[in-house]
Amino acid sequence: MNKTKKSLAFFLLLSSIILPLLPAITVAQEDTHVFKHAASALPDEWDPAVTDWYNIIWGSYGVYATEELIGLNAAYTSGTTGPIEDEWIGVLATDWNLTRRVEEPNDSDFNNTGGIESAVFKLREGVTFHDGSDWNATVAKWNIDRINLVAGNYTGLCEVTADNEAEGNLMHTIVLEDYKPYWSDNWNMTAEGYDSPNLGTSPPATLPSVTDYAWYNLGDNASLVDYGDAVNALILPNNTIRNPAPYGGWDYVSGAAIHYAPYDRYPIINRVEIMDNKQSGGTIRVFYNQWTVSGLTGGVNHPMISYHSYRKNYTTRGIYGYENGVDDPRNAGPVTHMIGTGAYTYVEHDETGTPAGGYMLKFEDYWNKTALEAEGWFDVDRFEIINFPTGSLGEDAKNTAMLTHAIDFAYDSMYMPLDYDAVQAESRIRYESTGPTTYKTNIVLNSINETWWAWPWADGWRQGFYPLAGSEPAGGVPRALRKSMGYAFNYDLMIHTVLNDRAVRGGGVIGAQNIYFNETLDDPEYLAYYNVTKAREILLTTETDPLLFNISTPTPHAPNPLYNAGYPYGDHNAVSLNPDNYNFS
Repeated sequence: MNKTKKSLAFFLLLSSIILPLLPAITVAQEDTHVFKHAASALPDEWDPAVTDWYNIIWGSYGVYATEELIGLNAAYTSGTTGPIEDEWIGVLATDWNLTRRVEEPNDSDFNNTGGIESAVFKLREGVTFHDGSDWNATVAKWNIDRINLVAGNYTGLCEVTADNEAEGNLMHTIVLEDYKPYWSDNWNMTAEGYDSPNLGTSPPATLPSVTDYAWYNLGDNASLVDYGDAVNALILPNNTIRNPAPYGGWDYVSGAAIHYAPYDRYPIINRVEIMDNKQSGGTIRVFYNQWTVSGLTGGVNHPMISYHSYRKNYTTRGIYGYENGVDDPRNAGPVTHMIGTGAYTYVEHDETGTPAGGYMLKFEDYWNKTALEAEGWFDVDRFEIINFPTGSLGEDAKNTAMLTHAIDFAYDSMYMPLDYDAVQAESRIRYESTGPTTYKTNIVLNSINETWWAWPWADGWRQGFYPLAGSEPAGGVPRALRKSMGYAFNYDLMIHTVLNDRAVRGGGVIGAQNIYFNETLDDPEYLAYYNVTKAREILLTTETDPLLFNISTPTPHAPNPLYNAGYPYGDHNAVSLNPDNYNFS
């Protein structure tokens, strides 16, 4: 294995931050153009079916080796400024058409709006993978189906254990109970058969059967796809696929069943159909179970990998590791990693290098090469990654490398910021500020009773044990409590000190086209600000239900008195709202 002496890195931080870029002028080295990129992250899996996305292997290599159907640029607003499909950028798809659901009242007496029933994608022609195989409708369908088969363990062939939390993680499935209040005449997953018996908090007298668990629909033209190692799975005559042994027994510590397939859940995707099957390109149509408003959920817009190289052994399992040609015991044998359609092919990443890092090489058969070169782009032949350790030492080293032009590019991130003043003073560095990302950070406030210390077991879960319970609708929490929490958080401290001024206030989350859109939520005049006194005063108002429902755990429990502020939520066990117990200190 070649040892990389100089590398470069880049890591995508999906957070509500401003991500300025810092590219310096790239200098040609003889006839080979080398570009050095800084990163700060640990290695982990790259495979879209099992990655956590927050690692250097995916963030610095996988994003350049693979591509998705649709591109979303830095100005993407998730449909808050207009129809969502107008913001899409065609990558492996060139055209698309969305069929929307009928707007109709739900069981909670307001209208369901903006739902997408299906999406048609016309695929780009003339695209090849790094192994020379074609990109087409068969490949697209296999990729989307594979993501769902691994996440839901519908085949029963995944490795679902306490040591492997990647496969069977229930991604791309929805807890049915969360959406029951919103069923409508034409959208009702209970009527579709996904509603499972409530097992309660004690071992059930009647064990759940295979048919109590969700299934995945391979569709009417499943025969057009070679599902490789899924041949040993339970594929029914109607082309649905089910885990033959989904019930894993009872966990007496958590007081819940162990499930090895989605229970009382339904997959976001209903099925993927091939409409036009061609050697290169073609057309697919994706049907949704979920009332989706994005059109890209359920694994539809995950990075696409080579059907030719991976279908035989990895249709039902994840691909692990990142060392090419190395026999990782978790794989079926030695693997060539990250075979995608992207502009660069992955060669190596070496954590033992000095410094740690790796490199990729230009993919000469890249489908967009000619167009990019005509615009003066795509002249980097070797793309190097340098992995700086997180912390103050790594931060200083990255700053020095940028200011001395030892690297060409680095993100000025909230946790590894660059020296802004020094960078701005250097004439040979161009600092570019992008808009904030669309990802919004959830803020969780603990009251004076430290919830985790009071009920540590309630936070515990492992692969196969959940869903212990679904998320509780915000409507179940008193409005006074919700309002007071808005004033109980120090936004300025978080943004300016903790996040080094690399963040902005999030605003609302409902799209501008939605009939419930409220533009005042993005108006600074109406934004909550840090005021503990006001937060406490709101808790004493009688504008809404004066009882507090703590939704931290599924069953009543008397916590340690040292941390006690009342009983957790369970069968609506309510406690009087006492501001002394909820002082947001």
